[in-house]
Amino acid sequence: MVGNSFTFWNGGLWFPLQDMLGGNEEGVVVRPSVQGGASLATHAARRRLGRQLDEGDYDLVILQGDIPESTVEAFEQNAAALIARVRDAGAVPLLFMAWDYERLGWLSLQDIVAAHRRVADASGVQLAPVGSAFLRVRDRRPDLDLYDEDREHPSLLGSYLALVILHATIMGSDPRANESMPRAFRRVDSVTAKDLRQIAWTVMRDERERRLQQ
Repeated sequence: MVGNSFTFWNGGLWFPLQDMLGGNEEGVVVRPSVQGGASLATHAARRRLGRQLDEGDYDLVILQGDIPESTVEAFEQNAAALIARVRDAGAVPLLFMAWDYERLGWLSLQDIVAAHRRVADASGVQLAPVGSAFLRVRDRRPDLDLYDEDREHPSLLGSYLALVILHATIMGSDPRANESMPRAFRRVDSVTAKDLRQIAWTVMRDERERRLQQ
């Protein structure tokens, strides 16, 4: 998992994702390559990530960018470059669509969604539409706060929504059926979790239909 604090907030997404994917019983190991405040441009320039890709034997690499920390153009260029590097290393890239936030509010969430879709469409890469789900929650369940107190990082609900979308995207599964609750998220009540999984399914369905229509 390549990303920044959006990925490592609330204890990190890699251990819960590893558990959801079967963990040690299935021989699944999820490793982080994260740095606070990092955009994909930061990661593209990091020697550590290059070494990890060259020396590792990865099946999948999740790329989580942060467009407001750079520019839309830089995001699209560096996402494409990292997708190519991941493929050269023999792994499958997965693009983690992130969200907007108040501190750097120059870009709307709709624009962030559009930029991720452009990259995914141009590169033929899988897309985990977490940002689209944040947008849908604002419309359908505005009472659910997906942001932490700093109005930037994800609340526990925001991280849970990201987790179920990542898992369902990787597995090609229906998130509504995933009632597994990793230990870190057991404070999320079952009704709220069910509603978030329903929203996850809706945005994933819409994203599949959008790409099929192209």
